[in-house]
Amino acid sequence: MRARLISAAIGIPIVFTAVILSWQSTAALAATAAVAVGWESARLTGARGIARWATIGLPLACVTAGIGFASGAQWLLSAALVGAAVLIAGSLGGLGARGVRIAVAGTLVALYFGALLAFAPATRGSESGGPAVLAFALLVSFSVDTSAYFGGRAFGRRKLAPSISPGKTWEGALMGLAAGSAAGAALAILLPLVAGDGRMNFGAATGAGLGLVIAAVAVAGDLLESWFKRKVGAKDASGLIPGHGGVMDRLDSLAPNLAVVYYAAAWLNG
Repeated sequence: MRARLISAAIGIPIVFTAVILSWQSTAALAATAAVAVGWESARLTGARGIARWATIGLPLACVTAGIGFASGAQWLLSAALVGAAVLIAGSLGGLGARGVRIAVAGTLVALYFGALLAFAPATRGSESGGPAVLAFALLVSFSVDTSAYFGGRAFGRRKLAPSISPGKTWEGALMGLAAGSAAGAALAILLPLVAGDGRMNFGAATGAGLGLVIAAVAVAGDLLESWFKRKVGAKDASGLIPGHGGVMDRLDSLAPNLAVVYYAAAWLNG
């Protein structure tokens, strides 16, 4: 627990400093996380040779595409997508049946996280997004994770999905859902006042509903990553973040919600 709290105390200010500064700093942080996730994916799947480097590079290519989208640089977006296609083709070329299965697994995981991380700079730099909207996604997701973790430890009795993740409980999941809705309502009121950003105009009721969606997606994302780790026989993606496991372990519930909030903001502010 001590290591967990120290890592959070160091990591959370770094994340929010990047979000507040600019979409470029947000993109740099997302790119760093993408490379880490790619490395973890290659490690978990046992990818070797070209497949290993392709697995590491794919998430970065996806985030680069997001940077191109956020900045309006269509040439960068196009180059990133072409680069991703080349990496995928390279990772699958000249492999036997087992090698192809490993490369496909690594590619899918890398694409999944990389494509979702691309929504961080896209949200921060979009006309319907901005720092407050991205902070909303981060803070609600953190609230869900924290409440589910401590709620499960304190009150957990019934297993949520014992064959996938034995440690998760229905009580913890329900605590997460309640926290997501409450945090969404509170942040929808507080963030516009703090940030002075007119694009963050969800309202308490909408914020509560979006917070509930974020919580449900967070639970699903967490279980999806747990299923993948169980398939490859790993408890944690890596040990890069003391007390938390790997970068992938921290992003499993947040990453899909970057896309959820991006499209929700585009719809609400469109």
